[in-house]
Amino acid sequence: MDNKINEVEELINTGKLEKAEKLLLQIEDNNIASLFLKGKIYQKKQKWGDAINTYKKILQLDAGNKEAHIQINIIQNILNFSNPEMFNP
Repeated sequence: MDNKINEVEELINTGKLEKAEKLLLQIEDNNIASLFLKGKIYQKKQKWGDAINTYKKILQLDAGNKEAHIQINIIQNILNFSNPEMFNP
């Protein structure tokens, strides 16, 4: 399974998200490693709600998981970003 996890990670890093997602579906067993990869894919696809939900699943398995907390915080910062200069012509 570790080889497939590594392969999925490499596909994500090279931008081959669809292929990574298909491979992840074959190995997914809702462990923390596969959930993180799923969250990464959602983030890269800008599917913010799905990414947050995936990281929250990680927190259900491991409430003290710092990386999941960090990723949720990053997404919330992205969603809350406002640039007032965009509205000034």
